[in-house]
Amino acid sequence: LDNLIILAKTRFPSQTIIFNNDLKEPFKLKGVVTELESIIDTLIINCCEANEISGSQLLNISIYSKNKGIYIELIDHGNGIAEEILDKMFKPHNTNKTNGAGMGLFIANRLVKGRYQGSIKLSNTSEINSNENERNADKGTITKLYLQHRKDS
Repeated sequence: LDNLIILAKTRFPSQTIIFNNDLKEPFKLKGVVTELESIIDTLIINCCEANEISGSQLLNISIYSKNKGIYIELIDHGNGIAEEILDKMFKPHNTNKTNGAGMGLFIANRLVKGRYQGSIKLSNTSEINSNENERNADKGTITKLYLQHRKDS
């Protein structure tokens, strides 16, 4: 994860990326390193691009353990995702960008579910704030990647 954050800082030099590692102990994932890196890199790129569109420069990334797995949570401060396309974000060729094929989240989600028995969830930060009965003008998206711990044989 550290290498992916360094790479993102190189590609998006105007972004401030804050990384919070809340893991109490090392974790093991059974999988292909390049696939896992590609999944996480796709999520980081989407967040940084959303920030650039909105003019924001802050991306928060946290990693923590819960429910026999790990979560990587990314919070951007972009414009959020329009409600009418939120449920379509994991379908192929779905994009709201001028450059892009709309395949990044589709492929990442397919890999996470099919090969790693995990999930990717997207929500707008405004949804979270309104659910807590707080009104916050801050917009953005929370991306949660869940991956199961490796079961040693």
